[in-house]
Amino acid sequence: LSHSLALEDAVAWWSASLNFLIEYQVDLNLVEQRFLEYATIRAGAKALFEQAEKQNIPIVILSAGIRQVIEVWAKAFHVKPAIIIATRLTTNTQNQVTGWDAATLVHNLNKHQVDHPELARLREERPYTILVGDSLGDAAMAEGYDTVVRILMHDPRPDETKHAQATKDRALKDFDHIIETGTFEPVRSEERRVGKECRSR
Repeated sequence: LSHSLALEDAVAWWSASLNFLIEYQVDLNLVEQRFLEYATIRAGAKALFEQAEKQNIPIVILSAGIRQVIEVWAKAFHVKPAIIIATRLTTNTQNQVTGWDAATLVHNLNKHQVDHPELARLREERPYTILVGDSLGDAAMAEGYDTVVRILMHDPRPDETKHAQATKDRALKDFDHIIETGTFEPVRSEERRVGKECRSR
């Protein structure tokens, strides 16, 4: 919450958390079942995916979460991200977690295009980007100022409300827009605007 986590601490914390999944042989079948009981999708997100697909605009999900869980979420809500960049778990034939791919580790401090070659290649082909994040560090996910529109989804959790105004004040320095309603509708409008500008160039 104080945004003071050191890189080595981030790696250690995420690694330790992932190792718990191995130690307790977490069953991804049960994870999927329980996850789908609680999973939600933000208002306007599905429409945004559909609009992007129609206009051949790739949507990338760059997350410090688990790739297999994100894939379950995408399938459940019938959305099709072009690329999912997140930590991939390895499993046995019973779908129990046996490990995780260190090369795919994503944590809060490496959510940046230069750390992920697949994303860097896409940025070379498609330099104009609408970046949507839900934390201050997400502003750095894509490089550039003239080619990137940065939007912060600012809907703090109960444990973050104490810092909500400070976060918002800092966000105004790094983001172009702040959405406090939790809906992707403003992003769809921005996508249409940026799309027209890119085509005109």
